[in-house]
Amino acid sequence: MTFVQGRWQCLYELARTPVDTPRRFYLAGLTLVILGLVQAWFTDILWWATIAAPGLGVICIGFLHDAWTRTKALWASSTAHMVAGVLIGAVITMPCYLFAHHAVNRITGLSPESFPFSVTLLAIGYGPLVVTIASTVLLGIYSAWQLLMLAWHAVHLLLRTWVSVLLTGDPPLVEKDAMLFHFARTAAAFILLLGFAALVDVHERAEAMLERLRTEAVVHADYYSRSPCHNIAAGARVAFLKEGRISVATRDAQGWRFGIARCE
Repeated sequence: MTFVQGRWQCLYELARTPVDTPRRFYLAGLTLVILGLVQAWFTDILWWATIAAPGLGVICIGFLHDAWTRTKALWASSTAHMVAGVLIGAVITMPCYLFAHHAVNRITGLSPESFPFSVTLLAIGYGPLVVTIASTVLLGIYSAWQLLMLAWHAVHLLLRTWVSVLLTGDPPLVEKDAMLFHFARTAAAFILLLGFAALVDVHERAEAMLERLRTEAVVHADYYSRSPCHNIAAGARVAFLKEGRISVATRDAQGWRFGIARCE
């Protein structure tokens, strides 16, 4: 009876123990990848992609969960709020407004200071692109760091093995979890890096369409359809500048055309 109670208590404590979610995802994903490789050996390479692709996805989910857990732990610190604010301002906000300023100047040929609404609107539009580029760079740095850590662990294990075999004749214990985590995190970071790089490439391919959308945003945000100027053609839109000057946006078959005039 005591033995049964002891076994039940062990099972109860095991059930209460939190599961290491990233480790579970990493193990499941790597298992699927290995199964895909074995399956491809006997059948076709397409089966490897069919089985391994979900495994790589599971590894990426584990990596994102791991990153989210670590981010929440860091966010508990008051210093982290200040650091995060500085990083967001320097890495996200400033590049967004820099891109927006150049876009307004490229579209209108004028200083962006005269188009505050357009600058803000375009800065918001550039947000996903800047976040994607920043994530790509961050994942590239992280992948390189993980590769260095993998190399360090491999060299360290080799040296420990030589020393242990020479002194005791027995090989040392292998830190399987450390190697597993570094390998899985490297694979996940590299896969996500490729995904973000593909998104940046999609953005570059759609640049012509996005430029037309930005032009429409500038025209409808800071150019007005009515003005007291009598020398403006019907259908043209006007943005008021300093010293009585105006910027006139006129639509033609190729899109909007911009020019400078005086309000008369």
